[in-house]
Amino acid sequence: MEKIEALEKVGKNLLLGEKEAAKTLINEQYPFRHMEATGRAYTDKQKM
Repeated sequence: MEKIEALEKVGKNLLLGEKEAAKTLINEQYPFRHMEATGRAYTDKQKM
């Protein structure tokens, strides 16, 4: 299933008031992946 299809189904479930079904679907088909923030190294020129 493509991401857009998953979001469409979640939206339909929410409109029908089926929050648990939407929650399950979003967790299975469109999982959130936490990304660690990485620092950025600026050059002296960029710092100005």
